[in-house]
Amino acid sequence: MGFEGRRRLGGAVYRGDGAGIVAVMTVEVARELPQIAGQAVLVALAQQTPGAAGVARAIVTRLSEREWDGDDELRTQLEQALGDDAGSALPPIPLDLDQLVDLLQGGEHHCGGRLNVRTGEALPDLLFAELPDQFDEDEQAVEDEWLYVDALGSREAYRDMERFIADIVPSLMAGPLTEAITGKGAFARFRSRIAE
Repeated sequence: MGFEGRRRLGGAVYRGDGAGIVAVMTVEVARELPQIAGQAVLVALAQQTPGAAGVARAIVTRLSEREWDGDDELRTQLEQALGDDAGSALPPIPLDLDQLVDLLQGGEHHCGGRLNVRTGEALPDLLFAELPDQFDEDEQAVEDEWLYVDALGSREAYRDMERFIADIVPSLMAGPLTEAITGKGAFARFRSRIAE
């Protein structure tokens, strides 16, 4: 892809123009620049642009062949955007983000806690320890159902938000989320932007 093609692709991504992205994409681009093409096609897939799915599948194939750093992660994002079951290795967990953030930050007791991977219930360690002795008989059931969440403090939780934006969020949505985590009240703004 020459300079003009890269300029057109960059402009289409910047504008969030899914049709423009698909118009620039060729099999050559998918094979030559799968990381750049994949990030761009995520924007087109989010807009359900005609032709984006075919391009995305070609990029997934190329990423599978190549296996460079970051290829597995991008391939998973593309598969999820396409709705392929292979892309979702983990089941969704219904949870209250406020409770999870409280566990990560340490809460009022400055300790971690447990997250129920079936129900999404989040309990600080002190409350988890007070649960009935129903878990005494089957410790494996506890390990399978309750995931330990270490209290990392707000600094590490802030870094988690930064990593989430950089690694998971499509580039089109990254700008508003990055802006949301700037300054005081970052956690509340981040939660409300994610909820939108």
